[in-house]
Amino acid sequence: MKTQTSIKTPANRNQRKQRGSALIPYIIGLLISAILAGSGIYAYQYVNQAKADADIQEISALRAATVKLAANQGGNFASIDTATVAGLGFFPANRVSVSGSTTTVLNQWKGTITVAAASIASSGSNDALAFTYTGYPTDACKEVVQSAAQIAAVVSIGGTTVKANGGNLNVATMITQCNAGADNATIVYTISR
Repeated sequence: MKTQTSIKTPANRNQRKQRGSALIPYIIGLLISAILAGSGIYAYQYVNQAKADADIQEISALRAATVKLAANQGGNFASIDTATVAGLGFFPANRVSVSGSTTTVLNQWKGTITVAAASIASSGSNDALAFTYTGYPTDACKEVVQSAAQIAAVVSIGGTTVKANGGNLNVATMITQCNAGADNATIVYTISR
């Protein structure tokens, strides 16, 4: 019986080189994919940070607009609602839509913002405005509430007060409530005159 021996011919060597060279584009493809995935995560975090910063600035502007409106209303917000404040320019026009008698305002996270009269002083009635923001992601909830607690008189998340009028932010409760919102938290900023 004859044993077959492998003869090294130029054709055999070329086949081996071709198989080895196919691995290089595969590795390059993996590296490019990893770089793109990493930059995508960074871009997502950057966009969320920009939205959180914009919300903090917006809440500060709402405070100034609320104080100005209070002077014109005699300090009573009984007739003030979402349509009224949207019509007064409290929010950017590109986030306000009106359909018949319904006014919808979107926040940075594509959740809604509604506005209603609220009372925070024991002797006062309708002496504040409650701005309800829906659809907050967990991390943005934590970041924005920490800053907004310095602006708003009262802050609640998911129906739980995390900052009472005249009090300090309860950070532990804030974290619990933001986490419980599961990237869809509802936050109410009550701003007084």
